[in-house]
Amino acid sequence: MIILNAGDTLQIKLDAAKTANDMQIAVSYRDITSSTFAHSRLLTLSNGVTDVDILTTPIPAHWYIVDTISVYNADTALKNVTIKYDVSATETIIYKGDIAAGGLLYYNNDATGWTYIAPSPQGYAITVQALTSSPADTTPFYFGTKPAAISTTAGQNKIYIRKAGTLKIAEIYTYAGTAGTAEAVSMYVRVNNTTDYLISTLSVSANERVHTNSALSIPLAVGDYIEIKCIPPIWATNPLTYIVGGYVYIE
Repeated sequence: MIILNAGDTLQIKLDAAKTANDMQIAVSYRDITSSTFAHSRLLTLSNGVTDVDILTTPIPAHWYIVDTISVYNADTALKNVTIKYDVSATETIIYKGDIAAGGLLYYNNDATGWTYIAPSPQGYAITVQALTSSPADTTPFYFGTKPAAISTTAGQNKIYIRKAGTLKIAEIYTYAGTAGTAEAVSMYVRVNNTTDYLISTLSVSANERVHTNSALSIPLAVGDYIEIKCIPPIWATNPLTYIVGGYVYIE
C-alpha cells in the first residue's frame, strides 16, 4: 500500500531525456481525513532526469491512499523509470525498472501490486510465391505475391508497403522435382529495385531448400516496395520443376 502523509510527495524521474515523447502518468487516490473520504486523480508527464511530482503532498490532517498508478511509455525508446517518495528531501525508491517503448507500468492497491505490461507486437506477415519454373544459370530472378512464374525482370512483382516498419524475418521455401547440384544459391529482399539485403546463401543438393533469416533489420516506409530476388549459380545439374513460397515479417 502506498500512503502519503503531510510532507510526503510521490515523484518520478527517468534515466535520460525523452527521445520524442514524455511518459504519460495517471494516479488515482483517496483523500482521507478523520471524517471525510473523496476520490481524486492527477495526470502528469515525465521530464527526463528531472524529478516530477506525480502526487503532491496532502495538506495537514489529510492522507492520500494511492489506488492505481499507470506509467505509459509514449516515447520511441526504452527508458529506465524510478518512482520514489520524497519526504523533506529524503528520497525512498519504491519502484525502479525499464519500460519499453509502448510498454505500461501499472500499480494496483491490491495483491497484484506492480505489474509491467509489455507492448504488443504490431507486426504483420506478407506471403510470397511463384509457380513452377526452371531457373537458368546465373540469371537473377524475382517474385512477389503474384501466382505466376519467376520473372527475370525486376519491378514486375512489386509488393507495396502500406504500413511503415522494419522487416525482421524472411523465410523462403523452395522445392525442386530435380534437386540440382550443390552450388551456392543466394536469396535477397530487394527494396525499391535499388538495395539488396541478403536472406541467406545455401550450397546444398536437396529437393527442399529453406532460406531463412530472423536477424534482418530492413527499414521500410509507406510507399516503398519489395521483391524477393534470387541469384543462381552455374549449376552442374540445374534444378527442374522449381517452385517457391514463403513469407516476410514486418514489425
